[in-house]
Amino acid sequence: MLASNGKAAIELLKSENFDCVLSDVQMPVMSGRDLALWVKQNLSIPVILMSGYVDKIDTSLAIASNACNLIIKPFETNELLDALNMAFQGTDKLEKSNKIPENFVVVPLTAISPGVCAEFNLYDFEDGHLRKLVTRGEFWNFEKIKKTKDTKFYTESNSLTTLVSHSILVAKASLASSTMNRQKRDEIIEDAVQVIFDKVGAWGVDASTLQGAVEMITIYMKAIDEVSVWSLMSSSDGKACTIYAQSLVVTSICLMIAHRKNLSTHDCIELTTAALFHNIGLRQINPLILETPKALRSMRERIQIEKHVEEGVMILKKGGIVSPEVCEIIHQHHENFNGSGYPQKLIRDQIYVLARILRVADELFITVTKHPGHPGMTPLQAIERLKTLPELDQDFVNVLAELFNQKKVKDCA
Repeated sequence: MLASNGKAAIELLKSENFDCVLSDVQMPVMSGRDLALWVKQNLSIPVILMSGYVDKIDTSLAIASNACNLIIKPFETNELLDALNMAFQGTDKLEKSNKIPENFVVVPLTAISPGVCAEFNLYDFEDGHLRKLVTRGEFWNFEKIKKTKDTKFYTESNSLTTLVSHSILVAKASLASSTMNRQKRDEIIEDAVQVIFDKVGAWGVDASTLQGAVEMITIYMKAIDEVSVWSLMSSSDGKACTIYAQSLVVTSICLMIAHRKNLSTHDCIELTTAALFHNIGLRQINPLILETPKALRSMRERIQIEKHVEEGVMILKKGGIVSPEVCEIIHQHHENFNGSGYPQKLIRDQIYVLARILRVADELFITVTKHPGHPGMTPLQAIERLKTLPELDQDFVNVLAELFNQKKVKDCA
């Protein structure tokens, strides 16, 4: 039902029952904000306001006038549908809350490129309010986008395919740059992997995502040599312990072992794909549990973490693209050579060879890097420790020792 202005809308609301009001902010006779205030005082239905302005005044007034959402014109049909869904589910986008609606994903700072048109909408989340900064098709407006290390930006999850493609292009450009330092390049590549993980978590793995993952592995291996892999682990800080950084480094270690063992191209592809996604199930776990030192976790928390193996396999099976072999490698990457692992408690040759390589690479990363309850070790110290573990296939631990000694990497703390 259409009304020409706020007063006409009130007459309709008095005479008929409606589930929701969708109103422009600027209208003749009575504004959308005044209409929203009237609805607040007289009815119990949600109001969604539309505006062509994205400044904070509109947002704060929308909140004061009881609007459950404020969407910025021009907008896509999906944005309107998302707003309606949240309105009927009682999800208040403008409510003061620290939780971002589920249909939004984080946009890494490295994906925001100057001098080009935005390929996706961009929002920030300030004082509990989601605010649109840039609309798809506009040039990036850096007066609105204040980049700081603590700032987070968001876009709709239906833009993930575009965001993945864009992030891979930025990663390729970083590889071609002769002036960019390694730390910045690693950050860009890690951010691209984060976006791929977000897409896989939301929709599973389709052909384009799998291709993107392979591209990222290729880019990363071109950007970093074996000496750099050891150095990256030795100097890792809290950020380097994210599942994205871990996935990249573990993938690199797996490839190093695979090349030394002269594995076939097919096995290398299966192994690196599994290594990149082996911890994707951890995205389902509360970060506070992951940050708790292992010795202090409750039995329930340990069981919850162990479930990440099955969760990861379920996520990867969504799209029907990932091979059964890759899923099985991931399913077995916490099985131990002595039968003490999970979830199936397999032993020795019952464990897929590629899963044993992944297990060794993952354990090396965990042992070297600093994380809650563990101060970290140098690569040499870590390898010596791995040699004492009956849980690991020592054939592949010895390969790591050979690689480390051959490269004559400085063993620094």
